[in-house]
Amino acid sequence: MLRAVVDDFKSLPNTDVLTLRDSRLKHFDLPGVNVQEVRSSVDEIEWIRHLASSSDWTLLIAPEFDNHLLNRTTVAESSGARLVCPSSEAVAVAADKHETAQRLAVEQAPVPRSMLLTSALEFPGDFPFPVVCKSRFGAGSLDVRLAKARKDVESILTRENPLRVEQYCPGMAVSVGVLCGPSQMVPLVPCRQLLSNDGQFRYLGGELPISDMLACRATTLALNAVNAMPSTVGYLGVDMVIGSDPDGTEDYVIEINPRLTTSYVGLRTVSDTNLARAMLDIAEGRRIELSFSSERVEFTSDGRIL
Repeated sequence: MLRAVVDDFKSLPNTDVLTLRDSRLKHFDLPGVNVQEVRSSVDEIEWIRHLASSSDWTLLIAPEFDNHLLNRTTVAESSGARLVCPSSEAVAVAADKHETAQRLAVEQAPVPRSMLLTSALEFPGDFPFPVVCKSRFGAGSLDVRLAKARKDVESILTRENPLRVEQYCPGMAVSVGVLCGPSQMVPLVPCRQLLSNDGQFRYLGGELPISDMLACRATTLALNAVNAMPSTVGYLGVDMVIGSDPDGTEDYVIEINPRLTTSYVGLRTVSDTNLARAMLDIAEGRRIELSFSSERVEFTSDGRIL
């Protein structure tokens, strides 16, 4: 994903791209890019502060758990960065799966029935199984488990507290990227998410396009979800389940990712427009129009196009 987004930015005229790289990644080359190796977490923060204050635009990509993304975004903002990615306010909300779901519910965006557990005694007897258990502050499918009985929930609760428990929603897992700016929100092509069927929902990659009918439902759901979030700029990824009922009553928003996601590598393949250019334009308040080919693309969890 880093190579993909770097290639898109460096192809823009009169643009110099600078990025950070963990010094332990010895064989990760980025030709034509100014790369600064970082050797510690302190070193990384100092470079973010320096580059954010001296660059025209700053794009941050990091997992949102343990405040990794929030801390870096806050540092960049305090250094005067012009962000082409979500603000710290948007990151803080999206990183909290429970607060995100509550906001979505208030705005009438469909979300699974859910609750936070700190004790097995709190779990209601009428909650239907199976359920999905996850951390309140997680990212992707990290530590996500399917529980088929109460004893499974109790076992997971001993390792994760508080535990977010959601109604299991069968259907097609879909993600929709949305580019946000001060005057416009533009949805990208919906991607089907390929997940493991072992009860851990491990992300295996994705494919696109999906059928026009499902894509329309997914896009509508994504825009409704983003409308429930704090106003921001940049790329938001909306994860959802599209159910079997054609009227959409079994469609649910699962979470919102406040960062670029792996689906970017597939989306740029079918986009007729440089998506980096589109992100800059929409962040600056210019109206954009995107078009995509109907080419079928499949990609892996590590960003390889198949």
